[in-house]
Amino acid sequence: MHAGSNHRSIRVPSRFWLGLLLLVMPFIACASDTEKQRVTLGLPAFWDKEETRQQWQPLADYLTSSIPTVKFEIQVLNLTEMEQAVANQDIDFLFTNPSLYVYYTYRYGLSSPLATVVNQLEGQDVRQFAGVIFTRADRTDLQQLSDLRGKRLAAVSESSLAAYQMQQYELQQVGVRLPDQADMLFTGLPLPRVVEAVLSGTADAGFVRAGVLESMQLAGSLEAGSTRLIGTMTFPDFPIPVSTRLYPEWPFAALGNVPEELSRQVAGALLSLPRQGIVAQQLDISGFTVPGDYRMIDQLLQELRLPPFNTPSELTFREVWERWQYHLFTGLLLFALLLASSVFSLRKANQKLLRSQEHIHHLAYHDALTNLPNRVFLLEMLQQQLIHKLQPESQQLVLLNLDRFKTINNARGSHLADLLLKQLSRLLQTHLGNEGQCFRMGADEFALLVKSTSTLPQSLFTLVSQPIELEGERLPVSISMGYTFYPLPEDQPEKVLSRASTALDHAKRSGGSQQACFQAGMAQNVNTSFEVERELPHAIHSQQLQLYLQPQVNASGQRMAAEVLVRWQHPEKGLLPPGQFIPVAEKSNLIVELGNWVLRESCKLMADADSRGINLRLAVNISPRHFRQTDFVPRLSHLLAETGINPHQLTLEITESLVIDNLADIISKMQQLRNMGIHFSIDDFGTGYSSLAYLKRLPIHEIKIDRGFVQDAPTSADDAALVETILAVAEKLKLQVVAEGVETSEQAAFLNARATVLHQGYLYGRPEPAEDWLQRWQQ
Repeated sequence: MHAGSNHRSIRVPSRFWLGLLLLVMPFIACASDTEKQRVTLGLPAFWDKEETRQQWQPLADYLTSSIPTVKFEIQVLNLTEMEQAVANQDIDFLFTNPSLYVYYTYRYGLSSPLATVVNQLEGQDVRQFAGVIFTRADRTDLQQLSDLRGKRLAAVSESSLAAYQMQQYELQQVGVRLPDQADMLFTGLPLPRVVEAVLSGTADAGFVRAGVLESMQLAGSLEAGSTRLIGTMTFPDFPIPVSTRLYPEWPFAALGNVPEELSRQVAGALLSLPRQGIVAQQLDISGFTVPGDYRMIDQLLQELRLPPFNTPSELTFREVWERWQYHLFTGLLLFALLLASSVFSLRKANQKLLRSQEHIHHLAYHDALTNLPNRVFLLEMLQQQLIHKLQPESQQLVLLNLDRFKTINNARGSHLADLLLKQLSRLLQTHLGNEGQCFRMGADEFALLVKSTSTLPQSLFTLVSQPIELEGERLPVSISMGYTFYPLPEDQPEKVLSRASTALDHAKRSGGSQQACFQAGMAQNVNTSFEVERELPHAIHSQQLQLYLQPQVNASGQRMAAEVLVRWQHPEKGLLPPGQFIPVAEKSNLIVELGNWVLRESCKLMADADSRGINLRLAVNISPRHFRQTDFVPRLSHLLAETGINPHQLTLEITESLVIDNLADIISKMQQLRNMGIHFSIDDFGTGYSSLAYLKRLPIHEIKIDRGFVQDAPTSADDAALVETILAVAEKLKLQVVAEGVETSEQAAFLNARATVLHQGYLYGRPEPAEDWLQRWQQ
């Protein structure tokens, strides 16, 4: 009480202030959070999304506490969602595996890695990881990597870096190419499935990430000594033996829209994370370190032709001829002028005549651009070698072709294209040295003559896969290679060249950047294709082709529609499936003639069914070449009027590759046909160039899920996720869905549990002749 005061002071209890403080603190914290910038960290959902988010939430909390101005939020995405988020810059930072980082960097321009994660293995910090190839300990027949050729190999999936792609790369180095030269068994996650497949004898060997076997032994789920590694390697800084090279661990990177200052702050926070501290223990890592060198991942993806290095070659022989015929005629004209000049010079002086003759001889046997020996020179050299009776198959002729040379020529002009050809010729000559002879066959094709034991062509294949710098610009190049050994009994120069050319065509048809050695079956394939091209036109006009139908049913098994298929009743070879003649027809305008026949017969069949009181709905496949014909719409319109069928009963199945070029024209045609009542379906959806941007613009009614996704959907988490994504897209866009390849009740149940789907596959009916099918429908 103050002196002289008549009032007593009021004392407020301390518990009141404490309660008031607790009451206002959430509002203060909320106000603080609203002032912070929200930053999103994207993580791939290789397993359960919620478990992944909870696992890495301590990292987001740590970054939020380390950088006061931002609040980190985690977004876990599947691969489709992740690519869309990166493309749209819906996330700010990305923490993912190295192969996805390289892919997104090339395609969408991510930052250099801010940091690389450090894991712990066998009590040691490791900033790299690897893969192992293992088998049962009692498999004494499998001692080295080359022993795995033709064996059954188990792996998680083709997209797994440490459990498939690393091992695929090592096997390719010893001449075993996957999946062509082995029987692959993809088990899906988790990794112990691969181990179970090997131990049970289902697979001869398996691929897993290094450390998995040791972890299983430590957990007691794998008996020590029951497995052993194949192709064992050891590294000083890595605690356990492996079967592959070491590659840098997962990178942490920023997208292009992130401010540079924020990126630096995040990098500093990651590198400052205490090694094996509380946060690191919560994350089950040791910490982060300076970024690793991810160029090794580039090299692996390039050699395996994986995204983003999987662009197929579009160069054809016809395009080469159309591009370079002017130069050929010019060369011939120049030759004629030089010959006339030499005749005139003969009258002047013998010395001048000799010089002119030497020059003409050089032009006749050498390429004018590169100064390399030409095709004529090559044939004469082959003739001389064959005359000298060399040891059988002691030599090899190698033909090389530049992939996508036309693209470079069109994009950068003939000047840069010529410089590229000159640079390549110098590279070939330098690489061969005195061990072989190099020739330019014309256009973008070169030839090499070397001994059959030489490994120079294979090393050259890798060397040329590196970018070439010309006039300050780095040009990505790759080659296709075909080769043959000679001499064979009764060999001739043209036969040797023909074998190598056949092998080169095989390599180019495989997608480019491939090697192929001539096999007898290749020549047979060429002859078979020639016979098909010669006989198919007659088959179309002489009623040798037959329509087959395969039913499409609803969940209760009721037939709703059918897909039209075609078979060839060959008078000598019997009933031929479409795989023996459709691919040949698609390479020429035969596919247009064949497509017109199928459409006409299908419309006649629907008209016949209608006369029997059968409401028949048919789906007909249309090739891109056929659909792009200028008279496609009026021809089909005339056919509908001629047969009098209901256009609503006809569905045209097109592939995603149709919309790659001239999208506006394609959409215009589709809209005209849709206005007539015709329906459209996207066939084999998800296996080609599918894009939501295209999908929502196309006037389609349904999509067909490829059989490759349906087959393993009940047992594979990856395939199940893909199918569910496709079903979700279809539901959003209000599209009907047809699932191909439904062969088991489990597959049907999986689909029916998730959406209303039409089923097509052997579970409900095999393809049958159209007349038999209609009779069964009536019954």
